[in-house]
Formats: sequence, structure tokens, C-alpha cells
Amino acid sequence: VTVASEPGISITGNVEKVSGNYEVLKGGRLELTASSTGVEDPTYKWYVNDRIDSTHGSNEKYILTSSDTASTGSTTVTCKVFSGDSKTPAKETTCTYKIVNENVRLTLNKESVTLSKKDASEDITASVINWGNNNAVTGTVEYTFTPSKRNVVTLSSTKNTTGKTRITLDANGDVTITVEATYKGKTLDAKTIYVTGELLSASLDKVENGDKLE
Repeated sequence: VTVASEPGISITGNVEKVSGNYEVLKGGRLELTASSTGVEDPTYKWYVNDRIDSTHGSNEKYILTSSDTASTGSTTVTCKVFSGDSKTPAKETTCTYKIVNENVRLTLNKESVTLSKKDASEDITASVINWGNNNAVTGTVEYTFTPSKRNVVTLSSTKNTTGKTRITLDANGDVTITVEATYKGKTLDAKTIYVTGELLSASLDKVENGDKLE
């Protein structure tokens, strides 16, 4: 005998919950994803104030873009899951998102680096700080480090939540590294690290001859 499992539904967000609410920065992006268990051929519908919101809700996804998060405040969203063509929801759940205005900015411990020997390195630390009190934010930040060209430097990490990477010189040349940070659904204004790779002439000769640099 097969016993059907009790229908279940849950919502996850691309941003963290703060005091039970998904918090997204003003001008940021919010993506909610519904999933269900025990429902055959599930389809989803999203409601705000008891009215269906097909503008932002499309099946299991509910998405707000920067134009939708221009004003601060809290909103409760209801998601209902239906089985096949049924008009009666098998299960429903709610969640609340809050659009907040925080004066945060991306900062770097250094914005220019000069490396004069192959395998020389420099550690970079990126941080998102609250401009009001100059403290680092407590929520999760996703950082990316993107060099403008390849084969000049190696980065120990190109994507992380620590904000740390090590730049190591591979070859003669200059390169810029674009640093981006996404916090509470918003990608902040990027910063640029200018890297000058100037191998000393003696070092350059050794590199060209394939000799090991001391």
C-alpha cells in the first residue's frame, strides 16, 4: 500500500533573512523560489494582498528587479501550489520581504599594485562598509575579481564571500582587476585595482631564458 505524502511547500530567497524577513537593498534584485513535496505535476501562483501577481510571479519564480525595489517597506507574498489543472491549491505558504535603504560602499585596502619579480604577490582585501559608522556590514557579501586580460597575473580566488584574493605576477605587463560586490541583492559600484607588472631587466632575461628567479 502506497501512502501519499502530505503536500508541502517552501520558499527560498537569493538574499538572507533578517529578523524573519528577506532583506533586499533599495534598487536591488530579489528572487524567490518555491518548491513543493507530495504534489503531482505542481504549478505555482503568487499573490499579494489576496490578488494574483503574475507581473512578478511566473510558476516557481517570483522576481523583483531594480525598478520594483525603488521604495522601502515590507510586503507579504503568498505562494500557492496546485496539482495539475486543479483549481484548489494543494498547499500555500507566505513570506515577507523588506526593501531597506543602507548607505553602503565597496572599499579596497589598496587600489594600485606594482610587482617587479615573477611570482611576486600582493594580498588584496575588499570590504563593504556602512558609510555612516565606517564598520563592515554583518551580512553575506559576494565578491568577484575579474582581470582585464589573461596570462599577466594569477588570482588565488576570483569569487568568494571573504573579499580576499592574492595577485601573483606571471609575466611582464599591466592589467586592471575589476572588483564587484553584491550585498542584499544589489551589485554595488565596482572598484578597480591597477596592477603594474614591471619585471626588472635581469629578472626579465632569466624569465626569457627559462631560468629560475631567485
